[in-house]
Amino acid sequence: MLNAKSISLEKVGVTLSLACAVHCLLLPVLLVAMSIGAVEWLADEHTELIILSVAGLIAAVSLWRGCMLHRQLSVWLIFAVAVAIIIGGHTIEISIIRTPLHIAGGVALAATQLINVWLCRRCPKCSQEHDHAH
Repeated sequence: MLNAKSISLEKVGVTLSLACAVHCLLLPVLLVAMSIGAVEWLADEHTELIILSVAGLIAAVSLWRGCMLHRQLSVWLIFAVAVAIIIGGHTIEISIIRTPLHIAGGVALAATQLINVWLCRRCPKCSQEHDHAH
């Protein structure tokens, strides 16, 4: 399962998930440190929605591809928790709670993909798929 395409997809997914967490962590600092107009697009809900949607879609595709071979469905539970945390963060209007939830959700989303890669590397079926790809 670990061919060049899947590794690249997982790297992009992990990067986007972590970018989401970093975005939520650093946005308040950036808004204070720079002029608000220069980073205003980072605070836009559309930017957040795009990043989250792409990261979530890549994570889901990655997990589906991995789980088809290694059959470790526990990563879907972590994925569901990550999505629930992110959605919870979007429904709460109190920023002192919202920001930590967004950060935790982004990190959990990245963790699902890292766990999936780890499971694929340990799985004989995924290893065979990787050997056939080369």
